[in-house]
Amino acid sequence: MNIHNNMRAVQLQMRLDENQPAFGMNFLSVDPENLPNVDDNAIIAQLATTDPTKAEKVKVVLAQLIANNEPFFQWLETAPEHTILFVKDPVAAIKQALPNLDLSGLAE
Repeated sequence: MNIHNNMRAVQLQMRLDENQPAFGMNFLSVDPENLPNVDDNAIIAQLATTDPTKAEKVKVVLAQLIANNEPFFQWLETAPEHTILFVKDPVAAIKQALPNLDLSGLAE
């Protein structure tokens, strides 16, 4: 993990239902100077070996997500409900946080 001076964290304590123990999760901001490079993503590289078209679509979506890292993290910080939604349904959370983001590459 790359720790940076302005690292922010969102912490969540929750339980999935009353019969399960509570668990905690931490979401850490990413150093804006060292955002991940989509061209070096191992999952996309593996997908490209079997479905290059789908890999390219996923690459476009991932690049958009990386480019919107800061607005998404700001949204995540603003309400506990946002963090809970992200844990339970990441795609719905991304759609709510970044409504203009084109996620059609993930639809398949």
